[in-house]
Amino acid sequence: MNSAFGDEKDEFAGEDPGPNASEKEQIEWKRCQNTLAARKSRKRRLEHRQMLENKVDNLMVQVERWKTKAQTLEQILRSHGVPFSFDEDEST
Repeated sequence: MNSAFGDEKDEFAGEDPGPNASEKEQIEWKRCQNTLAARKSRKRRLEHRQMLENKVDNLMVQVERWKTKAQTLEQILRSHGVPFSFDEDEST
């Protein structure tokens, strides 16, 4: 994956400072946890977007294949004298 998302080992960086930690240590730890959570969220969002883009690409290929098949079948019907029109603007 992209180095902008960091390594998986980052998730384990910085143990909870515990109840005896100073306020500064607590805040620092919370910021670190928030940074890691945000990084993980961005990574998941990117992976999801890439998966959706791949799905769209695959569906577009399928659409083109079905259009070609429909046009071929329309030509076969017409060659046998069967009037037929495949309306692409029809949305059903």
